[in-house]
Amino acid sequence: MTALGRKRTVEVGLQTARSSHSIRESTIPVSPNFKYQPDVFLLLLPEKLDGITVQPFMSSWGQTDELLCSVSGTLIGRLAVDGRCPGSSVIILLPKLDQRRDYPFPSPRAFLQALVTLLRSSPHVQLICERDADQEMVSQLANLDDVEVALGRLIAYCEGKILDCPAFSYSRQ
Repeated sequence: MTALGRKRTVEVGLQTARSSHSIRESTIPVSPNFKYQPDVFLLLLPEKLDGITVQPFMSSWGQTDELLCSVSGTLIGRLAVDGRCPGSSVIILLPKLDQRRDYPFPSPRAFLQALVTLLRSSPHVQLICERDADQEMVSQLANLDDVEVALGRLIAYCEGKILDCPAFSYSRQ
C-alpha cells in the first residue's frame, strides 16, 4: 500500500524450474514491517540467475508456488512468473513483498548490501523504482554510487523516515 492508499501489483517475468530445496517457515525472523512501498520496484536480469538462489517458499500448509530469491542467504525478492519478458528473469524486490507473509525477511541493511553486491557483480542488469507508475519522471542513474544513494533513500521512504520516494532506473547492458 502506498502513502496515498493506492495498491498496484506488477507481475512480469519468466517461468523457471522449481528447486528441490525450500525455505522452511520455522527459521524465519521478524519482518522489517515497511510502512510504504513504491508502485514498482523490480530487477530484470538475464534468464540464467548467476549469484541468486531461487527456492520455493514453504508455508505452514506446505510448499507454495512462490519462488523466493536470495543472494548469499539474504532474501532480496520474489521471482515473477508469467512469461511477459522472454529471455529475462524479473524479481519483485523486498519492499514490494507482502509483509504479512512469513518470508525470511532480512534487515533493511542486509537487503541493501545483498542487492548492491548483486548489482556490482551482474554484467547485465536493469533496476526500476517508481513511486507512482507512469505518473512522474524517472531519473536514469549512470553509476552504482548514485544507485546506492537512491536505494538508501528508498529504504528510508519505505520505513517512513522520509516522505519522498525516489523514482529511478539503472541499466547496464
